[in-house]
Amino acid sequence: MIHETIRPRVIVSRCIEFDHCRWNGAIISSPTVVRLEPFVEFVQVCPEADIGLGVPRPPIRLVDLGDGVRLVQPTSGKDITEEMNAFLERFLESVHVMDGAILKGSSPTCGTRNTKVYSGIEKAPVKRRGAGLFGQMIHDRYPGMPIESDERLANCRIKDHFLTALWTRTRFRGALESGRIRDLVDFHAKNKYLLSAYNQSAMRAMGRIVANQDGLDRKEIFLAYDTQLRRAMSQGPRTGGMTNALQHMFGYYSGRLSKEERDFYLSTLEAYRTNRVPLMACTQLIREYGIRFDDAYIRDQTILDPYPLQVFDQCELGGRDYWK
Repeated sequence: MIHETIRPRVIVSRCIEFDHCRWNGAIISSPTVVRLEPFVEFVQVCPEADIGLGVPRPPIRLVDLGDGVRLVQPTSGKDITEEMNAFLERFLESVHVMDGAILKGSSPTCGTRNTKVYSGIEKAPVKRRGAGLFGQMIHDRYPGMPIESDERLANCRIKDHFLTALWTRTRFRGALESGRIRDLVDFHAKNKYLLSAYNQSAMRAMGRIVANQDGLDRKEIFLAYDTQLRRAMSQGPRTGGMTNALQHMFGYYSGRLSKEERDFYLSTLEAYRTNRVPLMACTQLIREYGIRFDDAYIRDQTILDPYPLQVFDQCELGGRDYWK
């Protein structure tokens, strides 16, 4: 697998495992970041500390007074919106290559979706929740990229989707940087079932692009494919889509397995569908069949090996609905 030779490049909030730079001088623990560190290139940032607000520092908040969202420091009344936006623009320009991001959840800068937006500077109720300034800027600049908060990565399915999308983007970057159409064709072939599980419509569109039915030049082919790939991976796969893809792959082997093996696989697939076991319980069985029957086509499908197994730590299987 290409994930053995190319490392994802991931923006990470520096307060997550790297530095005591939270507003109160704290550092945030994250088993996911710890496990990822040997396998990815982390690009660290703490927007507040990096613009000189200091550690510790008075808290800042997002405020909507009716003329747009502002980033303010209530204790001083200072509005730092323009200063922060300018820094964030410079930072993203300096990064050049990014495959994903892990940001501090609920932060007024780094929050991805659950940051409080207040109706006033002091002692005001929460008006709504949304992304922080940095979280929103990354979403706007890199639509469809794998971007998650440390909080949401506690959930198994969200974590699996994030890691899958991260390494899929990285593998695509490998093909993109080579510039060879044959590498894109190989990427598409090995991701057939993964893309089908995520978004069949986008997968079919990518197949037409690879076949170059519209007579595009090489640059246009990669650009069009990238657009569809972002669309396909922008949201986690539905359980039904993943179940259908695994059922199709199982069809390669069902006639060569004993009744007990067939029944065991189908019961495991049902347990995944009903959120009682992780996806890996099913994919590991398909991998075993591919090895047993010496089937290179199935063995090479990235749906079975989307990221290094060592990066997946313990997590919450059920619980609250983190997808919202």
